[in-house]
Amino acid sequence: MPFLNITSNADISPEDIDSLLREGAAICCEVLGKPADYMQTAFNTATDMNMGSRQGQFAFGEVRSIGLPGDSIQLLSEQLSTLLAERLQVPKGNIYLVFQDIPADKWAWDGKTFG
Repeated sequence: MPFLNITSNADISPEDIDSLLREGAAICCEVLGKPADYMQTAFNTATDMNMGSRQGQFAFGEVRSIGLPGDSIQLLSEQLSTLLAERLQVPKGNIYLVFQDIPADKWAWDGKTFG
């Protein structure tokens, strides 16, 4: 049930996107202790992104999950920021990450909510 959504204006090939999403999913599953079969990922190419007066490449990542323990957020932040910086060639200072813990009764799969 975790979802990793990445948006970036970095130039990246479809093969590298697939690899990035697989590595990001592995990080999320390991840190959150969630099964890989329920992990969903997406990559969105942004033609225009900015952050104040900065120029260059940027990335925005979202992690949503049922059960997002507070102690997991710092570890996810470190590992995902490093992954995005390395794979997208984006300075860590140009990466924002957002974490959202979704109540089980607000997340559905296969026509049913988890709670």
